[in-house]
Amino acid sequence: MLSMLALVGFLFVGNLFVFHVQNMLRNQTTFEKNTGSRIYDLGWKQNIVECLGENYIRVFICPLCVSPLPSDGLSFVAHQNAPPPLKVARNNLRQRHS
Repeated sequence: MLSMLALVGFLFVGNLFVFHVQNMLRNQTTFEKNTGSRIYDLGWKQNIVECLGENYIRVFICPLCVSPLPSDGLSFVAHQNAPPPLKVARNNLRQRHS
């Protein structure tokens, strides 16, 4: 019984881990994923640097390591040809509900 509970817990945590790593690699929030917006996708490696900082390998292994982020946390670099975020979200929601 305990091994079954451990297996269920492992599968649950594993799915959450995969979900969040996918979001990090695409530089998306859950809302952006649901609306299909990918305006902050700068490529997988730059997306990791945006999320975890310059020392991303150390931070992935030990989250207590210091890793300076490239931005201030309030403004983010968008993809070069990306339209404004609200316009993308609005258009994607309209397409879903029509």
